Amino acid sequence: WRHLDEQAFFSAQWNTALELFRADSDIFFHIQADAWTADFKQLFHLASTAFTDGRVGVYEPSVDYSSMRYDTSRLKPAGEGLFEFPVTDCTCWFIGREILKDFQPFDLKASTYGWGVCPVMSALCKIHGRLCVRDYRLTVSHPQSRGYSTDEAKREKKLYLRQLRPDVRKAVETVMKQSRALRP
Repeated sequence: WRHLDEQAFFSAQWNTALELFRADSDIFFHIQADAWTADFKQLFHLASTAFTDGRVGVYEPSVDYSSMRYDTSRLKPAGEGLFEFPVTDCTCWFIGREILKDFQPFDLKASTYGWGVCPVMSALCKIHGRLCVRDYRLTVSHPQSRGYSTDEAKREKKLYLRQLRPDVRKAVETVMKQSRALRP
């Protein structure tokens, strides 16, 4: 457990979590502090099952409040209760080591709020030939409010995405286009 100061928003928290991730671990689990589920045992069971065949790069449960909502009738099934989706929601997720090790940490001078992590992880899955899946059998609760400026977070996201290496930038554009097409 590592305590960070009150000014350590998502970017600093994420970079710290990456530093603490053990090289001998296959899957990284992350849940935001304001998210919760009554059934962590089921969450971990479903996630570990999803990773067994080697196709999944990112697994996440459904989140009751998320800006990444999709029309499930248009999503491709990926197993029992699982659907492929173009852009993840970082509220609660499990990430395979091969995807995570390719993630470029945030420059904390340019990014405080960490917006952009979701399309980048999705893009890295695409680059590595892995799936992003959402599991609609379990829902994690998440409040609809945030304690920072959405406009500032959007500005930082644009800057962050511009500094990515070209193959990741191109893959981000692809997954974002797919995401917009699948929204309800």
